[in-house]
Amino acid sequence: MAATKSAAWSFTNALRIDLREKGTQVLALHVGFLDTDLAKGLDVKKSDPQQVAARTLNALENGSEEVLGDEQTEALKRSLSTKQAYYLN
Repeated sequence: MAATKSAAWSFTNALRIDLREKGTQVLALHVGFLDTDLAKGLDVKKSDPQQVAARTLNALENGSEEVLGDEQTEALKRSLSTKQAYYLN
């Protein structure tokens, strides 16, 4: 799974660089589990799809290149350069 996410992230960055000159915005959405029918059987903390959609639309309107869809994803990103990354807890 980590290799797939890494490949998707690399592709997104390459696409963003390639399309920037053409005026095409490429927005990467990072989010944990969403509270949808697909994840209803999982006993994990889930994000509200409406909140994620609102953050995504705001990021598009602001011309952002990435959006962190929920608080859990924000915590994970903040911890990436620390000794104890959030995803290891």
